[in-house]
Amino acid sequence: MNPELISKIIEQFADFILRYLIALSAVGALSMAILEIYKKVMSKRQEFHYRALEEWIYKSEETVKRLTQIAEKNQDTGGDAFAELLHLITGSDINEFSKDKCSYEKNISLFAVLSLNLEKMMGHVQEAVDSAIDNPQKYPGLYFFATTGEKYEDAKKWYSDAEEIPEFNAKEKDGRLVVRNRTEQYARLRNIAKRKLDSFQLQVDFKWSYWNQKFCMICGGIVLFLALLWINFNEPAGIRPLNVAGFVIISLIGGILAPVAKDLTTLMQKVKQRG
Repeated sequence: MNPELISKIIEQFADFILRYLIALSAVGALSMAILEIYKKVMSKRQEFHYRALEEWIYKSEETVKRLTQIAEKNQDTGGDAFAELLHLITGSDINEFSKDKCSYEKNISLFAVLSLNLEKMMGHVQEAVDSAIDNPQKYPGLYFFATTGEKYEDAKKWYSDAEEIPEFNAKEKDGRLVVRNRTEQYARLRNIAKRKLDSFQLQVDFKWSYWNQKFCMICGGIVLFLALLWINFNEPAGIRPLNVAGFVIISLIGGILAPVAKDLTTLMQKVKQRG
């Protein structure tokens, strides 16, 4: 077995793969450009963030309403967690965000917040939830939504006592005990709310990345297929059905590889240099 021959074959194979990957890198870059233009023109980031928040909160709507009514001794407070959240992150009138009136496209403040990247937007959501925990009777819907998962006794007690000044007994140690209990109670509620926000952020980030990747693969496959058709369009033999079938297979593989082609190109260049 000739080592030099093996080395030459590997170099030729690496060179062939490298040229293919460079083409795929161009396809991937074009697909990303098309995706970015589509997201900007169609306001897809804003729509995605709005739908994610809406789905996240309204799937717990009945539970939140029930807990709110129990805390208010079966009086319907009308607390709408979604409307309260949007009101707090924008500062706009809460009546603009009722379920039948709300539109992220018509409210410029809401549109601007939804335009932010996920980390910055979640900073505004975190501040809104903190406000609801600090003022549970003012924002009952958002408060009970944020604290769902913690012991209901804690949530209900803080709902009743949050804005009251505790009365201390004459003994100093009793006063310290009351302060410690309320501090621990507040910390437990805030901690469960933070865990919910972290979980929501991870889910939204995963979904956004997944759909971006999927779009790039589909777009990359279409671009590559059209490029192959164009290259073979002017050939004397024309475009045959068998060629089209081959183009489809190549386009499917290329579409899958296009988003990661840049990284693979760098790797293959290193292999070639070592060879």
